[in-house]
Parts: sequence; C-alpha cells; structure tokens
Amino acid sequence: MNANVQNRSFFYFLLLFALVVAYLLLKPYLGVIVFALVTVLMFKSIFERFMEWFKGRQGLSTTMTIVTIFITVLVPILVVINITIDQTVELVDSLSSPVFSDNVNVTYVLDEINRYLADIPYGNTYQLTEEKIVDTVQGVVKPVGSFLAGRAVSLGSSSADWLTRFIIFLSLLGALFPSYGKLTQLFKDLSPLDDELDQKYLDRVTAMTKAMVKGVFAIAVAQGLTTGLFLWIAGVKFLFFWIVLAIFFSILPMGANVVAIPIGIVLILMGNIWQGVLVIIASVLVVSTVDNVLRPKLVPKEAELSPALVLLSAFGGLQLFGFLGVIYGPVIMIFLITTVEIYLEHYRLVSQDDGSLQ
Repeated sequence: MNANVQNRSFFYFLLLFALVVAYLLLKPYLGVIVFALVTVLMFKSIFERFMEWFKGRQGLSTTMTIVTIFITVLVPILVVINITIDQTVELVDSLSSPVFSDNVNVTYVLDEINRYLADIPYGNTYQLTEEKIVDTVQGVVKPVGSFLAGRAVSLGSSSADWLTRFIIFLSLLGALFPSYGKLTQLFKDLSPLDDELDQKYLDRVTAMTKAMVKGVFAIAVAQGLTTGLFLWIAGVKFLFFWIVLAIFFSILPMGANVVAIPIGIVLILMGNIWQGVLVIIASVLVVSTVDNVLRPKLVPKEAELSPALVLLSAFGGLQLFGFLGVIYGPVIMIFLITTVEIYLEHYRLVSQDDGSLQ
C-alpha cells in the first residue's frame, strides 16, 4: 500500500476517534451548547450595535450584550416561573373546596343540561354534577401543577449541576459573540462545498432558527399576554398560571382559545355575564388574529416551510430534545430541505440530448 494512502487512512482514523471522544465528552452539555448558539443568533445584532457604540471593544460589548440578555429575558422568565409555581399550588389547593358553592346559575344550567341528556338514549349515564366538573378541572390542572412543582424541586435538588451549566452557558456566550464571524469562516474553510453553497446553508439555518424563536415563541408570548390582559380585566384569579398555560397552548395548534373559552364559560355560569362574554369574544376576535398580524412580519422568506412540515418537525423535536426541540426540529428540517435543494440544483445527474450523463 502506498505510504501516502496509509497516512491518509491513519489520519481519517484519528479524526473519527477524535470526533467520537469529543462527542462523548460534550454529550452531557449538548443542550447548553445548542441553546448558547441559538442565543447568539438571536442577539448578534445587539452585540454588533454595542461594538459600534464602544468602538470595537469586544470585551465590553460582550459583557453589555450578556447583561442585556439577563435583564430582558432570563430574569423576567425566572420571576414569572416563580410566581406561576406559587399560584399553581394555590389553585390546586382551592380546587379541594367547593368551587361553585350554591350558585343558582350553575345549579340551573346543570339541571337543564341533565334534563336534555335524560331525553337522549343512554343519556342518564352522563349526568353532570359539580363534583364531576371539579374532578375534570383537577385532572387538567393537577398534572400541570405537579409538573411545575417537580421542576422547581429538581432545580433545587440539582443546584450544583445547574450552576455548572450556567457557568458553561456564560462562557460560551463570552466566546461565541466575538468569534462568530471566525466560526462561520472556519465552517466554509472546512467544507468541501463552494462558499456560495456554504453561505446558503448558513442563511437558511439562521433564518429558520430566528423564525422559530420569533414566529413561535414570540407570537405565543404575545397571544398569552393578550389573553392574560382580558382575563385581568375580567377579574380572573391566578393570572400568571393562566397566562403561562395560554402561552404553552399557543405554541401548539390548539391555541390560547383552549384556555380562554372554558374560563369565559365558567364566568358566565358563575353569574359574571359581561366578564365571560368579554373573555370569549376577545379570545375569538383579538387573540386569534395576533398570529395573522405578527407572523408575516416575523418570519422571513428564507425560512418558509410547509405548515405540515413545521408541525411535524416541531413535535418530533419535542419528543427527541424536550421543550427546546420545538426550535431544533424545524431547524433540522430546513437543513434537510436545503440539502435536497442543493442536490437538485448542483449535483443531480441530468440526462443530456446525446444520452450521456452530466
């Protein structure tokens, strides 16, 4: 065997070995690495603005960008989570006592519904009572409360691990912000593809990442906060819990209506007529239009993907990577779509008139 071939084979073996060892070494923190990359993509423009203000001083610009991230994103999220957990515990406790008391409207409505059910074949087996309604509500609320409480306990019990991840996250931000341009150039230098194709990958993946954060989470937060505004006007208790629940359902196809409309119906049954009507009408006419108004402004053309593929990849990512898989899944899908497009445009064997292959 040629010595040059032997050297190349041995080098590829060493490269494969190094990649496997590096993967095993970094595997526990891959989520932190990906989250740091997504954060850098979302706040890179702010870093560049600080670079202009501070005349190219990278250290100061990086520090101010990280401070901005904490003030505008991380600290508010931690405060909301803490309040939401407290309200969830209070809500679960309140469900253990009678919810409707002796409310005449509820009693009348239940009697009327049961009377209509009695006229339906086998309807007598589906008679509604306050206890059944409360049990149903508890069946929805208690798992959410248990999940949030469990997250809180896990955060407390594994504080050392979270502190380690937090330090790694800060270190990655400090390294990635000033070296982002060098990393993209390194990707192009390592890739055997033309720089034009490498740039297409970078543009599409970056656009999809931003689109999923803006077009999914930002819109979900907007819909959840809008729902919360009308719930606040209606005087609904445990507001932060319902807002977080509305944001979660806004990420999914069902939308915030799953939260708002049942609350509106309960308000009407409790005798709060105008409050319940306001919540239902606002949910249908206002909250539902937030997506239509914001999505065209937040999602660029480079990130256009079939809604079916977005939904499929988002749920697939949710299963594989957890909550942030809602972002990772569509990014992986757009990477696949871009690869197929590049193959069709540049590498597909095309039949010529003379029967030869290109």
